[in-house]
Amino acid sequence: MWIVSDADSEITLYPTIHILPNGMKWQSDELTRRLADAEEVWFEIMPGSETDPNLQATMMRLGMAPGSSLSSQLTAAEVTALREAIAPLGMPFEAVDAMRPWLASTLVSVGALVQKGFNPDAGVEKQLQPLVKDKKIRAFESAESQLKMLAAIPEAQQFQMLRDTLGEMDESIDMLNEMARDWSTGDVKDLEEELLSEMKSEMPIVYAAVFTARNENWANQIEIEMKGAGTDFMAVGAGHLVGEDGVPAILKARGYKVERLR
Repeated sequence: MWIVSDADSEITLYPTIHILPNGMKWQSDELTRRLADAEEVWFEIMPGSETDPNLQATMMRLGMAPGSSLSSQLTAAEVTALREAIAPLGMPFEAVDAMRPWLASTLVSVGALVQKGFNPDAGVEKQLQPLVKDKKIRAFESAESQLKMLAAIPEAQQFQMLRDTLGEMDESIDMLNEMARDWSTGDVKDLEEELLSEMKSEMPIVYAAVFTARNENWANQIEIEMKGAGTDFMAVGAGHLVGEDGVPAILKARGYKVERLR
């Protein structure tokens, strides 16, 4: 975790993993203390907003492609891989075939992880939420804005995301297992390599949308918060906190005191 501070403000930036293996132990006394001391707790999105029926409607509007099909743009081998990937999910192929590639990629990757024992409810945000019910909760962005960000990625890049997901299923699961271990031990260098390096070099447009733009936006919001006084706890995806484009690096470059707690 990182601590951003000035004379009258202290903000804890806590890196999260959104989906983890069931039963993984990671909470610490330092985490418990900082949560208890926080006057406000921030997440990427407001807890519970991902189940809003209106959001589901937005997802369908942004994620479906009436009149077109993924299979018409994929090779025969890729279509076979897609069929095999969704078979355990119990979804008809026709429904997935009508999706835009960003939504299909998300569905396939999360579905594969769940099949291997990962659980979104075991993710850090879900586990933290019951611990902060008495706190003021804030969010950096809306769940709808996250969907719009993914939907705005150029179609060619979306298909690259889907092809990479289909072609690297086993490797992705192994990588997330390794990522979870590195996250739990605080290995920032390896986390940066696993989370960012490949996307930054091979899909710079996606990297800019998912990380660069949002990190700058969040740093701007933190700057506003630092102009006040108090103690905040901010839990966001680990990929947003590591590397030269991460929120801590941005704030440090802007002159704030940023300290990493190991």
